[in-house]
Amino acid sequence: MSGSHEEASEKQESTKYTVVARRYRPKTFEDLVGQDTAAQALLRAIETHRVGHAYLFTGARGVGKTSTARIFAKALNASPEGNGRFDPASEIALAIDSGEDMDVIEIDGASNRGIDEIRSLRQNALVRPSRAPYKIYIIDEVHMLTTQAFNALLKTLEEPPGHVKFIFCTTDPEKIPITVLSRCQRFDFPPVHTDQILSRLQFICQNEGTEADADALKLIARRASGSMRDSQSLLEQLLSFGGKQISVADVHAMLGTADESRLATFAQCMVERNAAGAIEALEGAVLEGVDAGQLAEQFLGYLRDIMALKVGASPDLIRTANASNSDQLRGFGQSWGLTTLLTAIQIVDETIVKMKHSVQGRILLEVALVQICNLVDLQALSDVVNGIARNLSPNSPSPRPVVSSSSVPSVPTPGPSEDSKKKELTQPDNDALQQLPVEEPAASQIVAQVQPLAASPAAASAIPSAVSSPSSAASPSTVNNPSAVGSPSAGNPAAVSANRTDASRTDANKIEARVVEADKVEASKVDANKVEASKLAVSQVPESPAVDSGGVTEGLSPKEQLAQAALSLGGLMRQLGALALEVHERVPGAWQVKLAKEAAMAIQQLRKPETLQRLKGALATQTGSDIHLDFVLTDVPMPIAAGSSTQAFTAAMDPNRPSVSQAQRIREAMAKPLIKRFMEVFEAEVLRVDAPAPAPAIPANIPEPASVDRLESSDD
Repeated sequence: MSGSHEEASEKQESTKYTVVARRYRPKTFEDLVGQDTAAQALLRAIETHRVGHAYLFTGARGVGKTSTARIFAKALNASPEGNGRFDPASEIALAIDSGEDMDVIEIDGASNRGIDEIRSLRQNALVRPSRAPYKIYIIDEVHMLTTQAFNALLKTLEEPPGHVKFIFCTTDPEKIPITVLSRCQRFDFPPVHTDQILSRLQFICQNEGTEADADALKLIARRASGSMRDSQSLLEQLLSFGGKQISVADVHAMLGTADESRLATFAQCMVERNAAGAIEALEGAVLEGVDAGQLAEQFLGYLRDIMALKVGASPDLIRTANASNSDQLRGFGQSWGLTTLLTAIQIVDETIVKMKHSVQGRILLEVALVQICNLVDLQALSDVVNGIARNLSPNSPSPRPVVSSSSVPSVPTPGPSEDSKKKELTQPDNDALQQLPVEEPAASQIVAQVQPLAASPAAASAIPSAVSSPSSAASPSTVNNPSAVGSPSAGNPAAVSANRTDASRTDANKIEARVVEADKVEASKVDANKVEASKLAVSQVPESPAVDSGGVTEGLSPKEQLAQAALSLGGLMRQLGALALEVHERVPGAWQVKLAKEAAMAIQQLRKPETLQRLKGALATQTGSDIHLDFVLTDVPMPIAAGSSTQAFTAAMDPNRPSVSQAQRIREAMAKPLIKRFMEVFEAEVLRVDAPAPAPAIPANIPEPASVDRLESSDD
């Protein structure tokens, strides 16, 4: 009989147990943790009698929104003097804490979200409170109300009875209509700081008679991510799991997470590019009960701490790792490099997202670890690219290029004689070449300058053959001094070797001279083509009838003046010269422009005041007088010759206009294999391609390559 009584008493005790989060809920403004700003503002509003009729408390879960709403309600209704100071043990305060007070109504917005519930609230709001000064409505998760419910509440919310106060709590204020937000005083509750959560957990453990390691409570505080309720719920689990002693191992075992030493092992494997070691470490963690998803999230936070220290942040900003291990984290960041570290963070983050939608999360994590271990040294590549960019920057001082002896063929220097003087006229001086400033090509021109050499098999095969067959040409001394053929040095092996070397260098100079001469020929052909195109374009422009120029510049008709003014403005105005069929000066200072029927789409744009003002300004600059323009659209089509040569006409009138469009240049650049490979490796794209810079002028003291051709002809 006694045994059954004891079991009944134990069962009754278990039913009366209250969880830690409810037992240690703050009762006054002084008990609030991490929300001092909101507590001070609300208390000050009561003391100065500036209490609004509607308040909105927003913030993440577990930061104290509902608790603050209850404390505010107790400060309004349980304060005897009306200054916000109240006794937490008073009857009204205890009734509000238990949710049994008749004048403080708490409503769950998720389950009472319809228009019928709001209509009932409006009717009950007209009834005066029973024993307190105010009737207070606390609506939790107010964003769950329907649009119709919000609309029904608007009038009462804007002009409620004097005894009614509204307090709204929500975690998603973006879903609340702006009409409701504008009628409320809004307070944003920030996440609770980790140190404040840790202090509160230590206070709870002390009251519960439990000994807990400081590191264990720090792990719980970090895991809560700013939510006081989440930290207290985790502590509740540990109190049931570990009893009177809580250790770090208990926290990892309950949460399924890995300790920091395991995370450091993963980081070490990544730095050493040890993919096998990383997979083995993951296998050991899983066998010990560590969840793969939790491990991935922990490792992401660990990499974040390494990144923070790498960029120079304070150890106080460390979240996942222990601040005492900051030196080890800095070592990882120094060995890894910031660019590689950022890439690894991105890979782990994308893997976490994929793991949430896959049943093979562990395999995805293994793939991510192997991928990180096989990353190239991106930091080294970044340093090289930055160095090239600094050298190619127009604002940075251009370093003098170092010309080695292997890059420029050396010419033997004979003693002072007539032959040497002749040689100075035919061979360039190496010292002079080394002193010449070399213009470095832009980054976008490197491929364009190298590609023609690789595309020419004959030119590629000519250089090795010329260098490898020194007997194919005579040495410079042989050409300039025929008597040297029979000299005693001809039978000397050392002299023969020197002659062969000189011959190979001379052949290289000949090939280089041929390339320079070919480039000049091609450039002259291109210039000739441009001149012919300009002549053709000008010849195809329809002649305008003779018109009295009046105030127009002498020698140009009004149509020509109009075309030049349109071209100077740019844009679509460039086509006006081809679209204008006739330009008549009806009266001095007034021109009538007859447009072809192809200008039907542009006539409205040309008649706009701002367009006319720009065109008149350009004409005034050329003619020196203000000219009134009247555009008339005709049914006459644009002549075929003029229509087909519109682009040529524009090019002839505007020589600075590029002949190749930017889109065409981008397509040609993207077709090159080197740029394709660069885009694949760095996930880049081509945004702009600059025109090649003009070739530098050859100084006057450098002889023309024709002298080398003369040597070549004499050699033949």
